[in-house]
Amino acid sequence: MIQFMDSHIHLQDYNANNTTEIIQAAEACGVDKFIAVSSTEDQWADVLKLAQTYPNKIIPALGIHPWYIGKMRKGWEKRLEGILLQNHHVLVGECGLDRIKNPELAPQEDIFRIQLELARKYRRSLLIHAVKAAEWLEDFWKILPECSVFHAFGGRIDMLKKLLNHGGYAAFGFSIFKNRDAQQILRYIPADRILFETDAPYMAPNKGQQNLPQYLPEIAAKIATIRGEDLETLAAQVYQNSLKIAGLIK
Repeated sequence: MIQFMDSHIHLQDYNANNTTEIIQAAEACGVDKFIAVSSTEDQWADVLKLAQTYPNKIIPALGIHPWYIGKMRKGWEKRLEGILLQNHHVLVGECGLDRIKNPELAPQEDIFRIQLELARKYRRSLLIHAVKAAEWLEDFWKILPECSVFHAFGGRIDMLKKLLNHGGYAAFGFSIFKNRDAQQILRYIPADRILFETDAPYMAPNKGQQNLPQYLPEIAAKIATIRGEDLETLAAQVYQNSLKIAGLIK
């Protein structure tokens, strides 16, 4: 069976009683590892508990999403750094910049920069949320961590080229197929810079539907078709990319 890793999923946002069933259903489709991503500090403990409950399957990522910077408690950055010091497998994110949700750069920029610097300091992958923020990113390209992942990439080809020039990865879910430049983007990006993700339970293929990690192979198959590549070959490369981002291989 082809192996997949869901490089961006909010497992803690499902009903906790269903987690085992969700993971087992995904595994039956070849999805055997998951990067569980947080959005607020309140979720950090839940994500860490998931990683402890499902060792070798779930890689935790802790961060402050730009939508929720108003809910931060003083000293959050010290607490995050303490967790990174104690847990060498923890990634940083989801964090970033969102121009639609908040047209003001300043408050988002400071929070993003702190998380970026922590990822650099502790050599962890950084999971980036960037929406309509191409101009805002200009001051950040040269200081990105070694492994930076642009979650649910939805930019244009010019932004993709900058991402690639600075060593970044683009993660694609169902949303890429709604991008007017999807074919150009998916054919241009090298296979060794691609990641697959669902962002489940969000960003489902159909409106009103709950997204699930078991749908990940469908995303992969569509991308392989657009690229004119064999699915098994592409998936094998992307799985290696995912293991690198997760810190499981060098």
